[in-house]
Amino acid sequence: MRRFSKTKVASEPRAKAGLLPASALRNVPNEVLQRAFFFAVVNQVGSCNRPQLLAICSVSRRWYNSAIKHCPLWTTLPPIHLDDKADLRSTRRIVNGTTVYLARSGILPISFQLTIEDGPEDDSSVYRKTVSTVTSLIVSQCHRWAQASLKLSAISILDLMPMKGRLPLLTNLKLSYSSFRTLLAHPDTRVALFDLFQDASQLRHLAIATPSSFHDMFGGMSGTSPAFGFQWTQLENI
Repeated sequence: MRRFSKTKVASEPRAKAGLLPASALRNVPNEVLQRAFFFAVVNQVGSCNRPQLLAICSVSRRWYNSAIKHCPLWTTLPPIHLDDKADLRSTRRIVNGTTVYLARSGILPISFQLTIEDGPEDDSSVYRKTVSTVTSLIVSQCHRWAQASLKLSAISILDLMPMKGRLPLLTNLKLSYSSFRTLLAHPDTRVALFDLFQDASQLRHLAIATPSSFHDMFGGMSGTSPAFGFQWTQLENI
């Protein structure tokens, strides 16, 4: 259970510094507190300072309650990194943390980073189950994606298929593969990826990074189709 100091001095740090009396801080409306929190933790490009946000939540019960009820503070999810070292404990921690942010951000658009390294492809492996569990959670909210940074393994791309045609808010996308050679070894995955983002009508900013050349990536290799399909004419930055 979360604990807070029972002393006024600890619960109102600005009063301790002599800037304002504790009574004045206690009378500040929640809406004003929430706006102040937003300016304190969200920078000009919309990224959230997570340590600062967690520090605010630990000050007092009132600050905690004000912060968790202000959805804009929770729209940038903690970075998610999955590799073959993942175990049940780390998976549970990732799922729980991501679920908290998704719930507290309400229905607002979200930003996130998801990295999935190559690993065992056996459906019964712990790693494969971990990837499926975490990816399913993120994809369930794909209608809220605004900015996404995806580094994908070949096998994980199939887990993204349910999001096809359900990206109405996606404006910024950074996309890369863990291994382009592995991707080439999975022709069904390449076909799946080709039009995965083709229906993202609001996509304007695209960054693509892979270990292979740009030429190979877009079908320069004999006998392969282009790896990506986008509405190229609507893009402003590539």
